[in-house]
Amino acid sequence: MGVFSVLLGILWRSRVRELPRRWRRGADAIELLVLSALIGVVLVGAYRNITTPSAWDFPGFFAVARNAFKGASFYDPEALLQTFTAIVQEANIPPDWLGELGFWYAPPTAMILAPLGMFGFSTALVVHYLVQGTLFAGSIVLLHRFYPLRPGAMGLAEMGILALAFRPVVSAFALAQIVFGALFFLVLAMRAARDRPWLSGLWLGVGVWFKHLLLIPAVLSLAIRRWRIAAGALVASVAVASLAGLIFGFDAYREFAMFGPSDRPPELSLDGVIESLNGVLRRAFDAVPSHPGAIEAILYPPYLVVAGLLTAATIVIAWKARRRTESTTLGFALLIVLSLIVYPNTLYNTLPLVIPVLVLLLHRISVLPFSRPVTVVFVAGLYGAMAGRVPEGGFIVLILIWLFLATCLVAMAIRTPSPAATMVRPN
Repeated sequence: MGVFSVLLGILWRSRVRELPRRWRRGADAIELLVLSALIGVVLVGAYRNITTPSAWDFPGFFAVARNAFKGASFYDPEALLQTFTAIVQEANIPPDWLGELGFWYAPPTAMILAPLGMFGFSTALVVHYLVQGTLFAGSIVLLHRFYPLRPGAMGLAEMGILALAFRPVVSAFALAQIVFGALFFLVLAMRAARDRPWLSGLWLGVGVWFKHLLLIPAVLSLAIRRWRIAAGALVASVAVASLAGLIFGFDAYREFAMFGPSDRPPELSLDGVIESLNGVLRRAFDAVPSHPGAIEAILYPPYLVVAGLLTAATIVIAWKARRRTESTTLGFALLIVLSLIVYPNTLYNTLPLVIPVLVLLLHRISVLPFSRPVTVVFVAGLYGAMAGRVPEGGFIVLILIWLFLATCLVAMAIRTPSPAATMVRPN
């Protein structure tokens, strides 16, 4: 309720009605205090992780980084186990990773992590926080530049609150995740989707290596008649993948196929931290895959049917709404939300990728079919739900955003006449 109330107050004054002049300085001061408190929460969490290392997620990343930097295999379980065991003793890390030690990302992601391998554990974690914090701050600055809620410094402060008040962001920082690299390039891709689709695709192609799910909106961009996004993403992905092959040797891809997602323990598909459609359905029916590996986890009939129907509906809605200029970016946002829903391994700390979609809704509030108060209450309610850790809350929030966006696009498509209907017959 606290998060809901704070977000509602901030968004109401920026998107619905400004406060009387005599109250504005006081309200600004309160917002700055809120921003400082949120920054403090993140800094305290990071400091605790540095001084008392947590078992998740950075120790696994660092084991990969050290092997990649030294030229050792970062997929072979025995090579990773040897390195991880040494790190546990070196940095006094809880050995929780031993039950599922593995690297599920493709080789280009190891290229991102490898420079950390030249440092000791604590120094590498500090460097990692600095890099990811810079990417996160850059994302906030870009969002304020592209989709401002208010002009000036207070608008930037409010954008910072909007990002930091989303609980998965705090979780991602606490675990030292790499999601903020994906967030940064996703913001760039969203901005370029309408007018510079080639560039949008290139940004997505780079962001894919921070979070592979960004490949989904790149492919589905054909539904909004932006084939150049798909082409640009393909070019960037191939270029980055080739560079990783040259650095690590192309045998790394063979090892990825042998030991990567195919070696993933089957019970992980039901882990409560997974917020995807696959994870929710498997938990609902207690459906543990019969064999290890990502393919076995994906080939789950209820998931395939529901994901197929949801994807088909998304494509139809985005295609129907493509004629209106404002619908291009909103349609691209719908593809992003769908990607988070259907990607089998969308984690709780992957959900910061939905922040640009929420910012876009608030920025384009004047063209949406819902009233300004309804949209503001809706977004503030999503933040409250995430803060309250409602059961399956992340998945529910994604579904609600998808429904809201889909309704907006359908209404906009109905309001926009087809070219044939607007054609003027010559005299």
